Amino acid sequence: RPDNSANGELTGYELGVVYFPEELPGLLDGFGVQASYTALDSSQDLPIYDEDDPTNPEPIGFDTVEMFGVSDSSFSVVLAYEKDDISSRLSYVWRDAFRYDNEAAIFANPLARYRAPETSLDFQLSYNVSENLVLTFDATNLTDEKFQAYYQQPDIYNFSSGIYSRTYALGLRYSL
Repeated sequence: RPDNSANGELTGYELGVVYFPEELPGLLDGFGVQASYTALDSSQDLPIYDEDDPTNPEPIGFDTVEMFGVSDSSFSVVLAYEKDDISSRLSYVWRDAFRYDNEAAIFANPLARYRAPETSLDFQLSYNVSENLVLTFDATNLTDEKFQAYYQQPDIYNFSSGIYSRTYALGLRYSL
């Protein structure tokens, strides 16, 4: 059977700001902030198949639901520093709960699965050792966030929980 949806629509808006104040005193010179907020409204038509005739590959109708993987709202805030040979970012991202798929029909015929709201705090630092060589350090999921998936009602039907790995990476970039 086909896995894709039929018609869909995604509308919304995003507001963003980047602000690096000029003439900050001393060590504060080079700091700035980037921030954004996104609000979305989505829909997709999921095909409905005849349960009594599994050999029929044609849908008998459609169920209109929100798009998979799309949160209604999200925001991010980034504290940035750019000065001489140093570049750094501390970023926080939040997204609202979202539908991510349907459970396989053989198990739940099908039940919508959702993800709980998610957050992430990440850090990036780079230092230009020379014109051609850059040293980098990246860290993700500094607050050791968990994720949770659930069937339609999070208080009753937990599907799974897990932890996104906290990662650290050192790197070198060399250009000719």
